[in-house]
Amino acid sequence: KPVSMSYIEQQADLRVAELNLVSVTRNDSKKEIRIQVLILVKNTGTAACGPFQISGYYQPGNTQKETRCRESIEVTGLAPGASFVKVYIFNEPESVFREPFFSFRIKADAGDRLSEKSKQNNYSDWLRLQKPL
Repeated sequence: KPVSMSYIEQQADLRVAELNLVSVTRNDSKKEIRIQVLILVKNTGTAACGPFQISGYYQPGNTQKETRCRESIEVTGLAPGASFVKVYIFNEPESVFREPFFSFRIKADAGDRLSEKSKQNNYSDWLRLQKPL
């Protein structure tokens, strides 16, 4: 007997399609490093997804210790095939960046709120960045 599509589980699947650096600057008055990036997250699944967070993560120097940024982006949801695009600035205390280089990436559904087909594609690749002088 053929299986109706209504019986096949429909699931959202968020994928970080793009993470591009716009700039890394210093805010001297607040003693912060400003990481400005272009983010594109797509729902490649077959169902709409509800609200989720996009968070930034950094690794100072050559350490493997990953730290979540203080701020997150709240997204209200995405229909199947829809994308969320935003230029966003993550502001982090200058004191955490002791080395001249650091790595940065983002994660869609940072709070792990959604049931998804795959969680493996929620992370972007790492960007290797230089602390501004």
